[in-house]
Amino acid sequence: MTRIFSMMLAMVLLGLGPEIARAADKFESGQCMTLHNDRKDGPVKDMAVQLQDDIIRISFTEWDVPNTEFETSAKCYLVKGKLECQIDCDGGHVTVSSTPDGAWDLDSTLLYSMTGSESLFTVQPGPDIASLVGKFRVSRDEGNKQCKVLPDHVFAALQPGDISPRVKRAERLLSRLGLLLEFPDTVYDEATAEAVRRFQRQYGLTQTGIIDEPTSAALVSAGFVGTGC
Repeated sequence: MTRIFSMMLAMVLLGLGPEIARAADKFESGQCMTLHNDRKDGPVKDMAVQLQDDIIRISFTEWDVPNTEFETSAKCYLVKGKLECQIDCDGGHVTVSSTPDGAWDLDSTLLYSMTGSESLFTVQPGPDIASLVGKFRVSRDEGNKQCKVLPDHVFAALQPGDISPRVKRAERLLSRLGLLLEFPDTVYDEATAEAVRRFQRQYGLTQTGIIDEPTSAALVSAGFVGTGC
């Protein structure tokens, strides 16, 4: 933690080193801290927190918001034995304190978080932004090597007769691959189904004309290969 260690050195020169050093040891860089909440505890379901140097990264999922991981990061300073972490652009702030048993208590207010990545054909998720407000206790999780949380996964197939923005996203990829000559729209008609069958035939998939989960994964992968997007 470059900034924290610089502060420790300055305090050592002032004769206050041991206290600051003890505080800094409580916030180990790279250590993964997680929590799992019951539904009754609020909208946050799972959370993972990790400090890298003087940047804290927080990711979390919410109950009833599938396919979505919220993520944010903030710059931290060691102040009176606590981490004060701030997002300058929007005023988001979180205070992190250490408990005697090695857990961390987060006191978060208006810490805005953008969604992580999602499949193009998953069910439409919740809002693109969420505010993380409240008090949370996270504990060491040695087994979570990537320090990630996994949102609930929900997939709904696309088939003839469907009308959805998801159809338009699928048609754009089919068009990019040269399999659909019509202008992409939100209607899953017979032309879309025939383009899907051609795609499935090319990739050794069952030729149903329905975008099931294996077809979705293959289409997303093929549609972005060599496009520069």
